[in-house]
Amino acid sequence: MTIKLPSPFPKDTKIQIASPEDEFENKKLPESQYAINLITKIETPVQAIQDGIIFKVKTDSKKCSLDKKLTNQANYIVIDHGDETYSEYSHLGTKTPIRVGQKIKTGETIGYTGFSGYMKTPNLYLNIFKIEKGKPVSLPFEIKKPKTQEDIAKIAGMILILTLAGIAFIFSRITGNTIGEKTSNPYAIILIILALISGTT
Repeated sequence: MTIKLPSPFPKDTKIQIASPEDEFENKKLPESQYAINLITKIETPVQAIQDGIIFKVKTDSKKCSLDKKLTNQANYIVIDHGDETYSEYSHLGTKTPIRVGQKIKTGETIGYTGFSGYMKTPNLYLNIFKIEKGKPVSLPFEIKKPKTQEDIAKIAGMILILTLAGIAFIFSRITGNTIGEKTSNPYAIILIILALISGTT
């Protein structure tokens, strides 16, 4: 069963969701089979996607390149969610406001994206896993993309259209134009057109 989770970034953050490919391929590795990379700007706040307790933290690495020797040099945070599942946030920067053993709420900032470990672009490596026979096993999950500025602009446009539609309706009432067999209603037509436009934007 796929777990559905909120985005690990603030709601106005623009991101691109990608599965590791080529030299970053991990589909054959049980511990990271369903992990994803969330490409975004460096120094973007990273938020907990579920309540839990900070289990592990590494924030002392300033090394970053495509040298596979740096695979274990990424800064990361692991959260224990208390239901036998864990979330791992990797390729972080060196600063973090949290410590091991600290209780965390969903949406609370735990760190910031950065350059650390084996990587080539700023991104957050996100993985959900459980422990089976002493080894991590990746779990399938989905996250909802946060609202971007484009989404907000669309909402604002729809509000404007609905406002204009309301004004058109008021004018139709004031001028006495009603929908019927003997009278035409240009304002009603405008209302219908605007409603159709708002439904397709």
